[in-house]
Amino acid sequence: VAVGPPQSATSLEQIVVAMEEKRCSLGVERWAIWGMSGGSFLAQLYARMYPTAVTGLILASSGPYFRTTVEDSDCILSPRNPAWSSKLSAAGLLDGEYKTGPSAWEIVTDVGWVFRRASGAALVVSPEEPSAELQAIMPALWAFDGRPWLGTVAAPTLVICGTADPVVPIRHAETLAALMPNA
Repeated sequence: VAVGPPQSATSLEQIVVAMEEKRCSLGVERWAIWGMSGGSFLAQLYARMYPTAVTGLILASSGPYFRTTVEDSDCILSPRNPAWSSKLSAAGLLDGEYKTGPSAWEIVTDVGWVFRRASGAALVVSPEEPSAELQAIMPALWAFDGRPWLGTVAAPTLVICGTADPVVPIRHAETLAALMPNA
C-alpha cells in the first residue's frame, strides 16, 4: 500500500499519523514498511511512534540524520558536491551561515533548484524541480534527526544502500544500521 502525505502536511509526524490512520482503515493488524530516501525517515519515525504496528522495516538509501547526509560533499544533493560547489560559490550561496527563519526554493542557473534559508547559504540542491509536497516538507526533513532514539526501535530492520548511491554515501547507511539494535 502506498501512502502519500496529506496535502496540508507540514511535519513528518503528521504524515506518520496519516499512515497509521490508513493502516487502521484497511484493518491491517501489523505491517512492514519500506521507506526509500525521505520515506525512510517516515518509516523510522513510524516505528518509533507505533512500535506495535510494525513487523519490520526496509530502509533504502537513507541515514539517521538528513542534515549530516546532505552536508557530505559525496552526496549529490549537497551544495558542497563538486558538481555544484563552484557554481554556488560564484552565486554567493556556498558559504555563509545556516540561518534560521523562513526557507525557500529558488532556481540557480547551471545548478537547478536550491533550498536555502532566507539570506543564507544553500542547504540542498535538486537538479530537477522538487514536487510541491517535497518543497513543503523540506524544512521538516532538514530537521529530522533519529540518532537520539533509534536505539529504541525494536523492529527487525534491513538497511539497503550501495557503494555507488549518489544520494546517500554508504557510510551514512552503515551508521543507521549501527544505531538500530535489530538492523
